[in-house]
Amino acid sequence: MALSDDRQRIMPEAWDRATGRPLDYPEAVLLTSPTNPYFTGEVDDKYQYTNEHKDDKVHGWIGSDPEVGFWIITPSSEFRTGGPFKQELTSHVGPTALATFESCHYGGLAMQMKFEDGEPWKKVFGPVFLYLNSGSTNESKSTSNTSLGHHLWQDAKRQGYQFWVEADKEGCFLIRGIRPGNYSLYAVVPGVLGNYKYESDVTITPGSEIKLGSITFTPPRNGPTLWEIGIPDRSAAEFYIPDPNPDLINRLYLNLTKEKFRQYGLWERYTVLYPKEDLIYTVGASDYKKDWFFAHVNRNVGNDTYRPTTWQIKFEIPDLLPGTYTLQMALASASTAEVQIRVNDPLAKRPHHSTKLIGRDNAIARHGIHGLYWVFSFEVPSTLLLKGSNTIYLLQNRDRSKFCGVMYDYIRLEGPPTPKLAKLKQKKEIQLRGRVVRVTELVQFVWMISIFKKLLFAAEFYIPDPNPDLINRLYLNITKEKTDNMGYGKDTQSSIRRKISFTQLELVITKKTGSLLMLTGTSGMTHRPTTWQIKFEIPDLLPGTYTLQMALASASTAEVQVSKIRVNDPLARRPHHSTKLRGRDNAIARHGIHGLYWVFSFEVPSTLLLKGSNAIYLLQNRDRSKFCGVMYDYIRLEGPPTPKL
Repeated sequence: MALSDDRQRIMPEAWDRATGRPLDYPEAVLLTSPTNPYFTGEVDDKYQYTNEHKDDKVHGWIGSDPEVGFWIITPSSEFRTGGPFKQELTSHVGPTALATFESCHYGGLAMQMKFEDGEPWKKVFGPVFLYLNSGSTNESKSTSNTSLGHHLWQDAKRQGYQFWVEADKEGCFLIRGIRPGNYSLYAVVPGVLGNYKYESDVTITPGSEIKLGSITFTPPRNGPTLWEIGIPDRSAAEFYIPDPNPDLINRLYLNLTKEKFRQYGLWERYTVLYPKEDLIYTVGASDYKKDWFFAHVNRNVGNDTYRPTTWQIKFEIPDLLPGTYTLQMALASASTAEVQIRVNDPLAKRPHHSTKLIGRDNAIARHGIHGLYWVFSFEVPSTLLLKGSNTIYLLQNRDRSKFCGVMYDYIRLEGPPTPKLAKLKQKKEIQLRGRVVRVTELVQFVWMISIFKKLLFAAEFYIPDPNPDLINRLYLNITKEKTDNMGYGKDTQSSIRRKISFTQLELVITKKTGSLLMLTGTSGMTHRPTTWQIKFEIPDLLPGTYTLQMALASASTAEVQVSKIRVNDPLARRPHHSTKLRGRDNAIARHGIHGLYWVFSFEVPSTLLLKGSNAIYLLQNRDRSKFCGVMYDYIRLEGPPTPKL
């Protein structure tokens, strides 16, 4: 089976699946007695072999007897739903090769086609080209099966075309062969938060040529960046992706590190890495590639029970400014999830902000690193912040399923406008894959999690090694696809001890109050919510409103609550902000590194921040399933805005 230049392998047979052991959902099977012993102990799951629409030009099978290639080639994709980043099934065990026109995969009900009784509807699907090729008799005698398969694959690739376009290095683009009708024009800039939509519809008539002139994209921003987490690229691939359970692997991805997210069962790795306490991220000290789990999921507390988790972002505001801060948050995926945000008050009865219940893209379960994209902008009054140490709590509070949760794309905290920062405003160029996009930015960050680079979605964060019992060997050497493996990684006892000692203060405080944040009983299949912390320093606290920008690459039945620990009030009952229940993209369970994209902008009053040490807590508080959670794409804390903003 061949999906791309580096995703090719000999596949198990359908009978091997029938005799295997079913895992957390029917599509995932542990091969126990396959016809080919090589596959013993591997996981087979069709969601490990998905592609984004923009990359799905050709896929199929190469046979050895007879030596024939069978290919599904899609020369253009305007008939597909979901856009260029929508992930879809390709080929899988059967042998099966799919040409899927419309589905809810990695998007949920938001992508479902709905019709009223008697409603007339028509649409042309296609074209889809079924292509068969073969080697000649002479080739068969002189060429190995491996090299012949390569020849068939290269020949099949030459039949494809691309419908979506990328601007050239001057920012120019041309889209040809568009069917007549009225269209909306959208643009995506990797490394820049938000969505662009052209101000009016574009009407295409036969033989027409439309000249749009210069198009300016102004990204969402209310103030200077105090800090950020992730890369605003609609994916959670930049975050930490664990190694799969070694008993549930797909060998295809053992060496494809960029595809590591496609391994099965990675949602369970969070409980292994954070068995008692949740993720804490300290701005200025933590590295989102190692310290920010790619999906905000629920904790397995045993007996197939999952509990919501709360992540924390700790940061410093040296000089707290009066006014309104902004927390920008983008989600790469959401699967029946809600992210609640609390600032400096993890036990606040009501969150300061919430994404509400969002998403059904199921990217967590389907090995996706993104699903549908969500962007949120939350106002954070300076009265919620403190000079010095602050904490934002992100609680994903939906737990009906192990796959509930979100994938963050990007989070950013912005400060309130201030004359002191006006001189920092400048024009800069961001080069993306050889294309230059001009944007206007304020360049002062308090901190950020993630960086600007050419990767798409949340893949820049740390993705752990899978449980060695749950691997797919295809991805062992393809690191970019690491999330396609499933299960638990190899976190050492020493690193676990470091994580526990890192939050010793919070543990002691929680024990004294008997808070529900002190979650235990992680044996079996029960999961509890987790709270990540971001700790950071603010040398000079300005009055006004800071802004926490947060983008989620995925959310699966998740809610991230954002809170900040007060110096003398560590267990506030209400989060300062919350995403609310968001997402059903199921990217965590589906080996995705992104699902639907979410962006949040939370205002953080300078009164909630402290000059010196600060901390933000991110509680993902939905725990009905091991798959509840989010993948962060990017987080940034911004200082108070300038008057010009």
